[in-house]
This record gives sequence, C-alpha cells and structure tokens, in this order.
Amino acid sequence: MRIHVFPAPREGGQQRAAARAGQSAGPFAALTNGQYQRFSVAAILSFTALAIETLARGWILQLMTGSPLLVSLVPALLMLPMLFLSVPGGELADRFSRKAITLGYELVAVATYVAMAALVLTGNLQAWHVLAATAIQGIGAALAAPARQTLITDLVATRHQRGAIGLSMMSVNLAAIAGPALGGFLIARYGMSHAFLAALILSLPALPLYFSLKPAAPARTAAHRGGMFANLRDGLKYISGDASLRWLLLACVVMIVTINSWGALFPAFAEDVLGVGAAGLGVISTAVGVGSLAATLVLVVVAGRMPDKTVEVISGFSFAALALGIAVSTIYPVTTVLVALAAFAATAFFQTNLTAVQLHAPDEYRGRVISVRFVAWGLQPVGLLALGGLAEVIGPQWALGAFAVAGAAAFLALVLILRPHHVRNLEAKARGRIHMPHFHRPHGAPTGGSDD
Repeated sequence: MRIHVFPAPREGGQQRAAARAGQSAGPFAALTNGQYQRFSVAAILSFTALAIETLARGWILQLMTGSPLLVSLVPALLMLPMLFLSVPGGELADRFSRKAITLGYELVAVATYVAMAALVLTGNLQAWHVLAATAIQGIGAALAAPARQTLITDLVATRHQRGAIGLSMMSVNLAAIAGPALGGFLIARYGMSHAFLAALILSLPALPLYFSLKPAAPARTAAHRGGMFANLRDGLKYISGDASLRWLLLACVVMIVTINSWGALFPAFAEDVLGVGAAGLGVISTAVGVGSLAATLVLVVVAGRMPDKTVEVISGFSFAALALGIAVSTIYPVTTVLVALAAFAATAFFQTNLTAVQLHAPDEYRGRVISVRFVAWGLQPVGLLALGGLAEVIGPQWALGAFAVAGAAAFLALVLILRPHHVRNLEAKARGRIHMPHFHRPHGAPTGGSDD
C-alpha cells in the first residue's frame, strides 16, 4: 500500500524533474553533503553522551536502591515531558530557527552533565539529584526534538531526504553501541565518576558543530503570523483528517507503550536474572545498538522496495516474539543475541514509521506532525512505570513476558480493526474518488508519496 499526497492538477517541469531525481538518488547520497556530515557527527557525539549518562544513571540508582521501579524512572523522566511539550515544540520548529532550538537543547544537556559529574566527584550524589537532572534534560529534549528531526530536511536536497532521514538513525544506533560499551567498561574498570566525565567530554564538541550549520530556511506560510494555539489546532486538524497518518501514529503508540518499554528492565536482568553486573549490562545495551545499526543499514539500502506498512507489520510482530524469548531466557549469551535481534526488529518498525510520517507531511506542517509522533513517545513512561511496577511484584521475567503478549495482542487488534478501512480509503484516493486538498508547498518540495 502507498500513501499518496497528490500535487496540484498541473505539475510543473521542475517538480517532475525533482521527483525523477529523487528516484535515482543513491541511498547514501546525503553523506556527500558537508552540512549533513557535521550534523551527523554532532548527533553521534550528543547521543553517545546521552547513552553513557542513561546507563550510568540507571546503574547508580540500581546500586543505591535496588528498585526496578526507581530505575525505570530514568527513561521515564526523559520521555514523559514529550507527552505535554512535543506539540508546542512542533509549533516552535515550524515558527522559529530549528538550528537555534537544537543548539539550545544541547546547552541544557551539557549543563546537566556538568552537574552530575560534579556531584559524583564530590561524593554528594543522591537519588533525587539523578531524577532531577534527568527531568530537566527531558523537558529540553521534548521542546527540541521536533526541531532536531525536521532540521534534517533543511540541510539536504529534496531528492536525498528519504535517505537522510534513514541515515540519521545511524547516529542514534552508533551511539547506542559506543555509549553503553564505553560506559559499562568505565564503570567496571575505573568507577562511576569516569563514566560521567566521559559523557561531559563527548558532549562538548557537538556544540560548535551544531553552531556551524547553515540550514536553508523552511517555508513559512501566512498561518505562522497567527497565534500559536491557532496554528496548533490547524496542525492537529490536518493530522486528524488524514487516515494514513492516523494509522501510522496509532501503530507507533501501541508499540511504544507496550513492548518498547523493555529497556527499563535491563539493569534488573543484568543483576538479578543473569548475574553479569555493570559490564554485562553494557554488553546487553551494546547489543541493542548493534541490532539497531544493522537494521538501519538494511532499511537504507532496500528503501522503497517493500511497502512501509508491510515492514511495520512484520517487524512489529517479530519484536513481540523476540521480547518474549528474552523474558524466558536465563542464559547470558542467548539473551544477548535475542536482544540484538529484537533491536533489529524494533528499529525496522520505528524507522520505517518515522520515515513514512515525515515524508508524508508537507513542510509547513512537518514540525507539528512530527511533534505528535513525539507525543506518542511521551506516552512511554506509562509503559515504563507499569513494567517496572509489575516487575516489583512478579519479577522482571514474568513482567516482560506479559508486556510482550499484551503488545502483540494490541497490535494485532489495530491491524485487524483499522486496516480494512485504511486500505479502502487509500484505494479510493488512488482512483480519484476522494478529493485531496492542495496545501502550499515550498519550491522543490516532494510531490510523491512514501510507501505505507
């Protein structure tokens, strides 16, 4: 199936040429763009620092409290602000400089890293310090996430945008490999303070790299001279009227709230189930990065050869099955392999979903559309805290198994209930039976659709 965003009836030669160029662009063409290269390096440094901090904060709470529920608060507090602040962040991304917003968040992140390193070095760190720093960083991330994501389309040509969006996940995946591996090694070999210092040192070079970017200004419509709340309503109305976006966003919510909460139990599995300590936790977390990176590379190479929705359905059910296998396993090497495979499936689902959502939205709505997807990520603390609380009662293995089954059942219900109407709606659009409104598009914007 395909999501179609139809252009105005008379498409100009420049638009047709852009579409043909987009079809012929290689999957790695965006990497030849110097702006995108600097953005990618900065993102790798920034996400690696965040991965080290997240692992170190979770592990130090595990040692301080031994409570899976408190440990799960670290990722929960990073994600919870997205529930409330991502939509305003999307409006900011459509109204103001996306580069400035991204740089502002990086300054907030560095400030939290300085505070954590100072508290650890002086021996004054307490559990509430960890949670407070994480909450502050989560608020900054929620406001900046739509700007950081949509900044990609301001840095590269239209014909390279699909590849650039996919390749941007490599930054996250490389960080997910390097961060936990480095953090786990430093904690086990030298102590907690070295991990927090490493995060701070890595985050600093990202600041001048982001500052050096010179993105093209995105299209600003007359609507953006109006009030913020009116613009938010306009963006939400656009999303609610698009069946394809509704399906994509609901599928994302189901997976985020249920199965994708699995990472909250990694410290408990490493300590209580597998008995491998901080070093083992680093290896397990690194396996997530390895699986995710492999999925990103595969998706970039085969982009467009399989409908996006097919990829989402297959990878979603695979993620659930592999999470159930992790819940059952008590053998460290087997669990590590299953974690890598599950991360492959999870990344295939979420990366495909993100690409379809972002390319489906016209530029003047893109920040607000992406912000709603980040709101879905803001719902993850519901799953994280529920999973952590359930693990307190019945143990981490039974809790993860229950979430895997519940997630698979909810996703199956979504596919069975919403898919028939969704298919008929898209087929009617393809035959021209449903009128598609024509939104203003910036010069050279893509007029084709992405697979769904």
